[in-house]
Amino acid sequence: MKTHRTKFPEKTQNARTRTAGADYLLESREDEIYHDIVIDRLGAEPEYYAFVGKVWEFNRAMEWRLLENDTLLCYCKGGDLPLTGIHQVSTWHTEPANRIDNREQETRFVKKSANRRKDCAVLPAFQFAVAQHPEAELTVGAAAAEWQFCVLIKGRSGPPLLSSGWQKGEAVMQFNLAEALRRKGYRLHYAELHFALGVRSLAAEAAVTFTLRLLARPAIIPCLPVIRTLHASRSEGVPIAAVVLNEKGERQSGREVGVAAAIDGRKEQPLDEHDGVWTTRLTGLSEGDYEVKLTAKGAVRKSTMLSVRVTDGNFISYAKPHKSAARNGRITGPLSGSFQGMLYFRDVGKKTERMINGQKAWDSLGSRPEPVRDVGPDREIGDSRPVRGARGQYWEALTEQELDERFAYLHRCGWSLLHLCQHWGVWERLDAGGRIAPHGAEQLALYLRVAGRHGLAVLFALTHYPYIEAGSLGQTRRWAGTPPFSRYLDEGFKNEDWKNPDSHFTGLFHEYLRHFTLLFKDETALFALSTSGEGDKEAGPGRVNDTCDFVASLDKRHLFVAEPIFRLDKFPAEYCKGWKPEPAGSRSYWIGEDIKPEVDLGLEYKVMQLGEVFMGEFCWSYPPFYAAFQNKVGGHYACRRTWTGTQRYRNRLRDTLYLGLVHRCPFILSWDEAVAEDERVIFDRVRQQVDWAQPFMNPKVALRVDGGNLSGEGRKNLARYEEYFMHVPLSYRLLPPGSGRPDGVIAEIDARNPFQAPAFASAGGRLPDSLKDDLPLEIAEGYGASYLWSDDRHTLLAYVFNTTRWHMLPPLPLAGAIHRMPEAADLNVTISNLADRDHACFLYDLNGKILAKKTKLRRSGNLNIGATDKDYFLLIRPA
Repeated sequence: MKTHRTKFPEKTQNARTRTAGADYLLESREDEIYHDIVIDRLGAEPEYYAFVGKVWEFNRAMEWRLLENDTLLCYCKGGDLPLTGIHQVSTWHTEPANRIDNREQETRFVKKSANRRKDCAVLPAFQFAVAQHPEAELTVGAAAAEWQFCVLIKGRSGPPLLSSGWQKGEAVMQFNLAEALRRKGYRLHYAELHFALGVRSLAAEAAVTFTLRLLARPAIIPCLPVIRTLHASRSEGVPIAAVVLNEKGERQSGREVGVAAAIDGRKEQPLDEHDGVWTTRLTGLSEGDYEVKLTAKGAVRKSTMLSVRVTDGNFISYAKPHKSAARNGRITGPLSGSFQGMLYFRDVGKKTERMINGQKAWDSLGSRPEPVRDVGPDREIGDSRPVRGARGQYWEALTEQELDERFAYLHRCGWSLLHLCQHWGVWERLDAGGRIAPHGAEQLALYLRVAGRHGLAVLFALTHYPYIEAGSLGQTRRWAGTPPFSRYLDEGFKNEDWKNPDSHFTGLFHEYLRHFTLLFKDETALFALSTSGEGDKEAGPGRVNDTCDFVASLDKRHLFVAEPIFRLDKFPAEYCKGWKPEPAGSRSYWIGEDIKPEVDLGLEYKVMQLGEVFMGEFCWSYPPFYAAFQNKVGGHYACRRTWTGTQRYRNRLRDTLYLGLVHRCPFILSWDEAVAEDERVIFDRVRQQVDWAQPFMNPKVALRVDGGNLSGEGRKNLARYEEYFMHVPLSYRLLPPGSGRPDGVIAEIDARNPFQAPAFASAGGRLPDSLKDDLPLEIAEGYGASYLWSDDRHTLLAYVFNTTRWHMLPPLPLAGAIHRMPEAADLNVTISNLADRDHACFLYDLNGKILAKKTKLRRSGNLNIGATDKDYFLLIRPA
C-alpha cells in the first residue's frame, strides 16, 4: 500500500498551483447552477447531482454553546471526525444508478453509470473548525479502476482546492487542509468544503473502497466574531470566550492550561475558566475592528485570533414622513445598490485569476457583443453572445482581499447598499437546522465588516424560498423551495409547517434566529433584515410576522422589511394588508414588456408612492455562463443572448436609478448587478448635495385611477398620460379609489376613461394655463424629463433623458422587450420660476459620468447642449 504523509501529496501540486489543463475527477460548477433546484437533463451528472435540490446533513459532531455573556462557541465533540462508514458525521451523495455501501469504518462506492467515464460520490458543504481538524487522511483499499480524491471550496467555481491526482490500487494519503486554505487567502476559523471520491472507467461497474477522516489536533477555538456598539463597549465591555481542546476534543480546564488575550501589543489579560469555557470582557475599546490574540499555555500550547468589532451605534432607520432612510438623525434620501451574492471572475483556476470590475475589464475578455439591430418582435437576432472566460464566485467563498477589492470599487462607484440572500439552489445556508452555521456566520461577519469599512450597508434575508420536504421538489414549481438541512426533517418537518407559526418547527427555527440576532444585533453595516426576501410572498404574513416579532424581541434597532409584492399589479395596500414589517419591497423585472421602459418605470414609481414601498429587485444582468448552462439543459431561462455588458442594460439601469431618485424611492436595489456598476456615480454625488428633510412640492395635477390601470390595457392607457407629461414636462400624482382630491391639486384627469390628449386652456384643453406659467423646465423635442422640486423652489432635481429611439427585441429573461437606444437630437434646457435668490446649477453627463456644465443663476436660465444622444441629470440648489 502506497503511503504519502507530506503536507501536499505529489499529485496535489496541480491543484495548489491551479495548473491549466489538469485532469480532475470533479470541478465545481455551482455558478452554472445559480438557483436551480431541478435540472432535468443533467440532474444525475456528478457536477450537479449532490448539489441540486438535495437535503444535506450538517456535521453531526458539531456542538453549539450559547453563553450567558451572549457569545457563541462552536466546536466538534470527540477526536477524529469519521467521514465514512456507519459512524460518519455527514452523508455522501451519488446518482441513483450508482451505489454507496457503508461498513464499520469504510465506505464502498460502486460506479454503475456506464454512460460516463468518470463518476463519484460527493460529501457536500461540510463545516468544521480548521484548527481542530487541520488535516484529512484518506485510505483507499480495494480499487477496481483508477481513482481520484478532490477537495473543493463551497461556492468556489473551477478546479478543486486539492486533488490526489489519478491513482491506482491501495494508498494512504494525508491532505493539509489548513495550509491549502491559508495559501488561497482564507483566514476564517471554519471551513466549508466538498469532498469527492470517484473512479475513471468505461466498465459497466467499477468500485473503490475508502476511509476518510479529519484528524484531530489540540486547538484553541474562539467564539464566533463579537460585535458591540461603542456604547455597549464603554458601559459593559466586550465579552469574548474560547475553549481549549485536546486531541480527543475534550475541553481543558484551569488545571491543564491557562488562557490570556492581547490586542495590538497591549498587556495580556487572563481569561476566567468555568466548566472548560474561558471568558473575559475587554475594556477600553473605541470604535474600530480588532484582532484579539488568544493564547493557551500548559498542556495545550496554541494561539489563535478572534475578530472583535466595535461599531458607532448609528443604525439605518426608515423615516416614514419623508419616505426615506435616516441615519444618526439625518434623512439620507434614496439609497441604492444591488444583490452581491456572486461576483464575476476571469481566468478561474489559473494564476491570472482576477475579479471583473467594470466595463473596461469586461471588454478586455475580447468577446464583445455584436451591434444591436432594430428588428420586429417576431425576428430573432444574435446580439449579445455569452462572453467566454467569465465565471462566478459566491459570497461565501470570497476572501477578505476579494471583498475589499470589490467593495472599494463599489464605493468609488457611488453605491450605498448591498443585498444578500441565502438558501435556494446551492447557496449558502446559515440555518443549520435550528442553529447557526459557524462558517456562514463567520463569513457574513467578514462581509459586513468589509462593507462597513467602505461605507456600505447590507439588506440580509434570513432565509429564502420556503423550506421543503425531501422528495417533493419535483412536485412543485422550479423556484418554489429550499431543501433545509436534515435536522428539520428528522424532527418531522412538513411543507405546511413553513407557513404555520404554531408548528413545532417554529421553536427550532427561533433558535437559529436567536443565534443570528445575538451575533449581529450591534452591527451597523447591517441596515435591514427580511424573513425570506423575495420568498416572503410564499412564506405569507404568518411566518414573516412571527419572524419579525421574534427578532424584534432581541433586536429593536435594525429595520425589518418584508417583500409581499412580486409584481405590482394591485395597489400596495392590497399586498401589504396583514403584514407588520414596512416598508415593503417590490420588483420590476417586467418593465418594458409592452410599454416603453422609461414610461413604464415612471408609472411604477408613482404606484409605489401610494404606499410604503421600495424597489427590492430590478434589472438582472443575467450571467452569460448561466445563459450557456440554461441553453445546454433547455432550462426555464434558456436564451441565446444576454444583455450583460450592453448599452441596453446600462440604459435600463440608468432609467431605474434616476427615475427612482426623483420619485424619492427610499431603497433602490437591482439583482446581481455586474459591469455597469458606475451608473451610480452621479446618483450618489447628487444625493449627498440635497437636503432630503426639506418639504418637496406636491404635484398640482392628479390622475384618477383604479386597479384596472395597473396592468394590461388599462396600464397602457395610463402610460399615454405618463408619456405626455414627461415631455411637457409636468409632474403629476395618482389618486386611487376612495381618495379625495388633495389640497393643492388644481387639475384632475380620469385615467379610467379612454385616453384623451391633455392640453392647456390656451390650446383648447382643460389644464389651467397657470400650470404652464409655473413650470420649472422646458426641454426640446426628442427628450423627456422627470423632476422633483422643493416647496421653497430653491432645489430642483431633474432626470433629462433622450427619447428618440427604441429597439423591440425578442424578450430576454426578466428584461422586457423594448429598449431605449437613443440617437442624437438637439437639446436645450430652459429653467424658469426658481426662487429669487442665487442658485448653483450643475448639469451632469450620465454617459460620461462627469460634470458637463456648472453655472450660477437666479430665477431662470438656459442650458444649450446642442446635438447629443446622451442622458443628463440637472441639480439646482442654493448657492
